[in-house]
Amino acid sequence: KILSFSVLGLLLSAGSAMAQYHPYSTPAALPVPVNATPSTYYDNPTPIAQDEYHAEEHQLHQHHDYIENWDGGYGYGSGCSSCGTGCGADWFSGFGNGGCGSCGPNWYGRVGGLVMQRDDADPIWTSFDNTNIYSALLGTPTAGHEWRGGYEVSIGRRLCNNLWIGGTYWTLDPDNTQASVNAPGGIINSTFDFRTFSLNGTPVNSWFDNALAHRLTLRSEFHNLELNIYGDFTNCDPCSRHRFSWFAGARWFRFKDDFLFETSDNSQTFGVDLANEAYWNINVTNNLIGGQIGGTAEYAINRCLSVYATPSVGLYHNRMTYDSSIRSGDGFLAYEIYSDKNDFAILSQIDFGTSYNVNNCLRLYGGYRVVGVSGVALSGDQIPPLADDLENIRNINSNGHLFLHGGFAGVEFRR
Repeated sequence: KILSFSVLGLLLSAGSAMAQYHPYSTPAALPVPVNATPSTYYDNPTPIAQDEYHAEEHQLHQHHDYIENWDGGYGYGSGCSSCGTGCGADWFSGFGNGGCGSCGPNWYGRVGGLVMQRDDADPIWTSFDNTNIYSALLGTPTAGHEWRGGYEVSIGRRLCNNLWIGGTYWTLDPDNTQASVNAPGGIINSTFDFRTFSLNGTPVNSWFDNALAHRLTLRSEFHNLELNIYGDFTNCDPCSRHRFSWFAGARWFRFKDDFLFETSDNSQTFGVDLANEAYWNINVTNNLIGGQIGGTAEYAINRCLSVYATPSVGLYHNRMTYDSSIRSGDGFLAYEIYSDKNDFAILSQIDFGTSYNVNNCLRLYGGYRVVGVSGVALSGDQIPPLADDLENIRNINSNGHLFLHGGFAGVEFRR
């Protein structure tokens, strides 16, 4: 009996509990705590005024527009607030992070300055003291190459499908370096043997040997023009510090190299007695036309400052033109030859730089550039072992190498 009453008690208590929490039944009232305070919201609800509601909505739209403006309209506003604010809503202030939203700025332009130098080619010595055959008085190492200034301009337009099209032109002031040597008594000789060549019946060797003065002038000239298609590797993470892009297009690179070796028999100063001066002139022009590919890797140090590297390489057709002559100051010729040649060349370039984003429309940049070209004709490479070897003079040697390096800085804008 005791067991039966126990089971009955358990069943009655379970039924009471189920009645208390059944979803379709009315729950039992719970006692109110003695010290409870009524809720002011539920007991006295106050609706938000209509004008206050619209004011809050307007503030929300303002904040959304602010974020969109900072990322340059590239669609990175969503979620960028988690990265913070500063120079932009994303790490790069909207400069080229396309691919995740609507079209942003449609135009860009760059204006900058260059300071570069050409590396010296293999040395060529032109003059020595005839009282000391081991002396080296004058040559390409004494003329050398100087740092030259220049400029660079770029302009481009967004195509609204993750692509940009843009052109770039840069050039340097002509590198015109000169060195000379003079000595009384006519003790300056040339290292070259002109053998059978003569000027107005006088052997050329007599003009360049036992001279009072020799002078060497080296001149270089550079022009570069590019037209590229640029594409961004889509990265829709607004908080990423990395950005990558690629480009491909056409490039024209013009390199002119001149060599002028002068001698004076009767004066230690040039231009005084032209009838007793002679000049050996070699001019070479390389016109490279071809295609290139490259890319840019960029890393954001903070919201305003980033560093980047931009390598490129291309294969080019090199159209070379060349002329060489020996003449006297009063117009007599020993010889004059014009020649041309077509060959292939390879040009590569890499820029290491840093940029500072002033805002989503303006940034400053600067860095260091290295340009290397193989398969070009250099003026010094056109000098044959025997200076009167006309066959070798006619055949252009295009196995030369060119290296340019130096700094650049400028400003970029988008709108």
